[in-house]
Amino acid sequence: MIESNVGRWPRTVWERPMSGRTISLMLAVALVLAIAAAAGAPLLGTP
Repeated sequence: MIESNVGRWPRTVWERPMSGRTISLMLAVALVLAIAAAAGAPLLGTP
């Protein structure tokens, strides 16, 4: 049961029509957070 479920999970997730949008949104959020952290670190470090 576990092996069959694990084998089906990637297929169901990647075959979803919204998977592409959700992945792109997650990547966009990650990039924004990374840029904000990189730009915010020096600003917060300097009074």
